Amino acid sequence: MTKIPDYLEKEQVDEILNAAKTCNHRDYLLLRFMWRTGVRVSEVINVTPKDIEYKNGVVNIRKAKGGRQRRVPLDQDTLKMLSDYVLALNIPEDQPIFGLTSRQIENIVKKYGNTIGVNVHPHMLRHSFAIHSFAAAWICVDYSCC
Repeated sequence: MTKIPDYLEKEQVDEILNAAKTCNHRDYLLLRFMWRTGVRVSEVINVTPKDIEYKNGVVNIRKAKGGRQRRVPLDQDTLKMLSDYVLALNIPEDQPIFGLTSRQIENIVKKYGNTIGVNVHPHMLRHSFAIHSFAAAWICVDYSCC
C-alpha cells in the first residue's frame, strides 16, 4: 500500500508564514518562496539573483533533480519581496539568495512547524504546493464549465 504524502492545509501554511513574518524576514521569505514554488531544498539553496526573471514571473532552477533545469512561476508579490531582499543585502548576482545549507533550512521549517504544533519537514511544503495547486486548478476548470 502506498503512503499518502504528508501535506499542510492552507490555514496551517498561513499560520507558519505568519509566525515567521513576526520573527525573521529571511525565514518568512524562504518559507514563502518554497510554498509558492514547490521547489526542493536542494534547489532553493542554489537560487541566485540571476536566476530570477522578474519580467516573466519565473525562477530558473538550474540545479534541479537529475541535473536538469526547469522554470517555475512565482507570483508578483513574492518576486517583489525577493527583489527588495536582494537589493537590501546587496547579494551578488552569482551568490545564493538565502545562503543557507539544507540542514539550516530543515531546522527553520521545523522551528516554525513547532509553533503550530505540527512536525513539518521541507518536503511537506512541496507536497502542500502540489496539492493546493491541483485543487486551485480543479476549481478553475470546474467553474469554467458553468
